[in-house]
Amino acid sequence: ISKTDRLDQQAVRCAGTYMGKVAWITVTLGLVFAAVYLLTVGLAVAGLVPLWIAVPVVAVVTYLSYTILHDAVHSSIGGNERSFRWLNKAMGYMAAWITMIPFTAHRYEHMAHHRYANDEERDPDFHMGGMLDSLLSPVRAALRAWVSQVIYYRKHRWADAPPRQNLVLCLEIAAALLPRLAVFVAGYWVQGLALFVLAWIMGAIILI
Repeated sequence: ISKTDRLDQQAVRCAGTYMGKVAWITVTLGLVFAAVYLLTVGLAVAGLVPLWIAVPVVAVVTYLSYTILHDAVHSSIGGNERSFRWLNKAMGYMAAWITMIPFTAHRYEHMAHHRYANDEERDPDFHMGGMLDSLLSPVRAALRAWVSQVIYYRKHRWADAPPRQNLVLCLEIAAALLPRLAVFVAGYWVQGLALFVLAWIMGAIILI
């Protein structure tokens, strides 16, 4: 186990002493967000809900789902109940699928952000500071935020991570991209661009 892993585990253990019981409200909200996301996308692709309604809904749900992902990264959904660690991971993977931010990569990148907060050289989120430089800066920041998750993991974690963890990351990326690509392959280009690109960028901009 690496020094970084030990520090992260120590941080989680310390935080665990302040955690309460399982965050069932968070779990419920996460399930509601997932249901709304799938239902809205499905109805929009089928032409039963207009895109001018579906896009804002998907954007807001994407934004809200990050709260679930963030809590899962910090292992706070399961509280101090060790038997509910699986629930924490399940909610993390589910929210990650909606936000298209891999749980495996984000968990490592986000903990690095906390270790090196506002350190220009080592904080992986430091680049977000320039998002208000121009009208297009928020869009660039949103896209960079997604790409940087995987790049940071590949650069700082991949070589030392257990093979199973790297495999999980690859499966996460495939699970997030393939169903969405299938929508494009099926010929729903407008719906795909609106729901999976425009709405995602809108949700990311709201978040950052």
